Amino acid sequence: MRMPQGKKAGYWVFLALIVLLGGVFFSKPSAALTGLSLEETGYTLSSLENVKFDNPYLGYEEYPISFIVLQGDQKRRYAEQLQGSYTVIYAPMPWLYEAELVPLMWLQSVKTGDIHGLNPTLETPNGPVALRELSKHQVYRDKNIIIFDVTSIERSETIEAVTQSFAADRLKKSMALLTSSQFSPGRSAPTDLLISVLDGSYHFETITDMHRYLLDNLAQNILPEFA
Repeated sequence: MRMPQGKKAGYWVFLALIVLLGGVFFSKPSAALTGLSLEETGYTLSSLENVKFDNPYLGYEEYPISFIVLQGDQKRRYAEQLQGSYTVIYAPMPWLYEAELVPLMWLQSVKTGDIHGLNPTLETPNGPVALRELSKHQVYRDKNIIIFDVTSIERSETIEAVTQSFAADRLKKSMALLTSSQFSPGRSAPTDLLISVLDGSYHFETITDMHRYLLDNLAQNILPEFA
């Protein structure tokens, strides 16, 4: 006996619902992922070391280092809001006798083989963040890994605000040094670098120039370590 058309449609809807619910209840639970540095997953940003920018301080013949790429540790030395390990990219800004490292971007990677379930998340000290929320911050993907720019987790300020804050802090410290006993008559004169901060010729915008380069060119600088 042939099943009535209405009952037949209802049967297929019921069957599809059973299959869907079975997939939900019997699939692997969503993965709670811990972010990894690029170095830990066998990738490198070493090619960034060849990128050159205008020297922030014109007293030097050339800007010696364009980027410093450092791997984080579990002691949260470089980041407080990230779980696991990470790679942080710095702008090394000349300051007195050494470079002051201004963080430009934090990166974390996850292995594609570790992603499963309906709502995989990335662990942070403040709770899990869904990978789908980070999708707009994806900077690289291949069959092995996905790399995210997780700067928004670690820092809420824009790079323009970071640059302005750094410039204001250098100016304040330069003024304090200028009026300290270190530069009293008969001892020593202010350095050219210190004067460049005070007279406005120090190019703090190099920080934003580097950050803009990263936004436009980061993916092409991510390479397997032994490629």
